[in-house]
Amino acid sequence: MEPPSHMKASVVLTASIVLGVLALLPGCGACERLSDKICGELGAEDCAIWREAKGDETIVNSRTKTCVNASFGSSYDVYLNGARITVKAMKDAKEKQLQRQKK
Repeated sequence: MEPPSHMKASVVLTASIVLGVLALLPGCGACERLSDKICGELGAEDCAIWREAKGDETIVNSRTKTCVNASFGSSYDVYLNGARITVKAMKDAKEKQLQRQKK
């Protein structure tokens, strides 16, 4: 005996919701993982400078408020190089400020 059609629809809807939620799970924490990966490459001191400069906010899409998919490949290299440039600029600015204060 077959179940009523409304029960079939309910099962399909429930399965769709569960699959939809499961599809989203790999993206959970993607920004944090990417930020941590970049910091691992920078080292603790440079990571702190990068985060102080709000560099980790540059990996978040401002329109969708989601993290860019840049955990590997050339996209990752661009973000890592950007982080390194940000750190260097912050260090240079701090050094110039210290030099001005000594005068």
